[in-house]
Amino acid sequence: MKLHLLMFLLFVLCLSSLAQTTSKGVITGRVVSDEGAGLAGMTVRLTATGASRLGQIRSTSTDDEGNFRFDGLPSQVYSADVSGGRAYVPAPKSAAERAEPRRVRIGESLTLTMIRGGVITGRVTNSGGEGLIAMPLAAIMVRDAEGNPISGQYNRQTGTDDRGIYRFYGLTPGTYIVLANYGNPYWDSQASLYDGEAPTYYPSSTRDTAVELHVTSGGEVTGVDIKYRGERGHAISGKLTGAKESVNVELLHVPTQAVIATKYVAARDDGGAFDFFGVIDGEYEIIARQDAAESPAASLPRRVTVKGADVTGMDLRLSPLATISGRVVVETTQSVCDKPVRTMLEEITVAARPEEKPRGENDPVSRPNSAEGAVNDKGEFELRKLNSVRYRLALNLPNENLFVKSVSQATAKPATDIGRSGVLLKQGEKLGGVTITLAEGAASLRGKVSAKEGSRLPSRLRVLMIPAEATAADDLPRYSEKIVTSDGVFSFTNLAPGRYLLLARGIADDAPADRLPSPAAWDAAERLKLRKEAEAAKNEIELKACQRVKDHVLKF
Repeated sequence: MKLHLLMFLLFVLCLSSLAQTTSKGVITGRVVSDEGAGLAGMTVRLTATGASRLGQIRSTSTDDEGNFRFDGLPSQVYSADVSGGRAYVPAPKSAAERAEPRRVRIGESLTLTMIRGGVITGRVTNSGGEGLIAMPLAAIMVRDAEGNPISGQYNRQTGTDDRGIYRFYGLTPGTYIVLANYGNPYWDSQASLYDGEAPTYYPSSTRDTAVELHVTSGGEVTGVDIKYRGERGHAISGKLTGAKESVNVELLHVPTQAVIATKYVAARDDGGAFDFFGVIDGEYEIIARQDAAESPAASLPRRVTVKGADVTGMDLRLSPLATISGRVVVETTQSVCDKPVRTMLEEITVAARPEEKPRGENDPVSRPNSAEGAVNDKGEFELRKLNSVRYRLALNLPNENLFVKSVSQATAKPATDIGRSGVLLKQGEKLGGVTITLAEGAASLRGKVSAKEGSRLPSRLRVLMIPAEATAADDLPRYSEKIVTSDGVFSFTNLAPGRYLLLARGIADDAPADRLPSPAAWDAAERLKLRKEAEAAKNEIELKACQRVKDHVLKF
């Protein structure tokens, strides 16, 4: 009897070990230069989607041939990035690639390309022509390599030597502005000789009149000399109310909508105080964010005008952020596709995107939070750190056979079709009971936008797919849009079978290329306009279950 029990326990342990082994996987790849040569000693990081702990971020270095390997990975969705020395930087991503970052799943092999970075160098002097030592500087990208405007969050920092000379190297190709005195207020940095003074932009100006510099791969922009103005700036200060953990306070420049300063404030019983120095006259917005995993919170954005004097006594009150939770279910039907693929729920991610309207003159310039989270093996998900605005849910699916059939909230009275209406959250609300239903039989469509003879395509385009059936006019999961690549290619996957109208639309030249605009179909009035425009264009296609259409030509 004891022998039988022992054998049974060993059998159970073997099964358990086998289950653990089969639930782990490998991601491999290679880091190469733009000439295809393997790069050694590069750092590759793999981050689990929705990671909130350092333990969910893994890193490794490439070998002599540029190869890397991650073993023992749980079945999840990951993102990969690479960094390294020798002035190499990751190859710039196109607007289409940034709009939909690549997700990596176990079993895949990646090729990550790096290129030579660019250089900006010059000298910082005072009004008498003397070099200024230990001057903190920053180079801030304002346009990408394709010339599209971006939000100015990417920056590199350096300082001057004993002759006042500085040198930025390893810059990603794009267009930059350079400023001297990138210390207080522009970051929570160590004290410098120039604290309290306003920054000076190249050549000797304010932000509004800064000269832009174009940087290419391996190129060097020299003679970027800055005559430092040495003007005293003003202060913006206040206190935090309701802070339970450490808080980041952001200062945004309203005309450019860029975050120009971040202040880290440690948690205190009284909430803590914040201050920014060296701020020049202008319109600003200030917001506090508490990103602690257990108690995420944020203040409402506050507009502030600096005009010849300090601004003091501001009170930023933090309130809890909202969450959305629910589950993803896959309809258990007999597969309709020739090559069914097993669905791993853990390889699905759910994202919440804020519904944003065109910004009015007095509307906040800071954007509501987005959130992305992984689904567990039971299909459950939770999206945190959400603001009190309307959100839409989207999925990144592990195989091309699945499509979103419906998004609903069964716990609402009555049950709500949030696939159509979205989710309007209240401050600190914990909204549960969301069910996202998936079905098999998805179709896909790949093609190219073609210009009329004798004309050219706009520099930036998006293609929209609109359900052609009148009964599906408000079926939001059926609508889809994609950014077109620079050579006119577009690709749609995970589409519900049915008839569609296709429409190509230009993107405004001043629209930031590093973030997605809200889809046109989210707005009811715009959706009606969209359908009329698509019906007039008469680009219709019918997609059958599991159909894979390639090389479709869409006339613009």
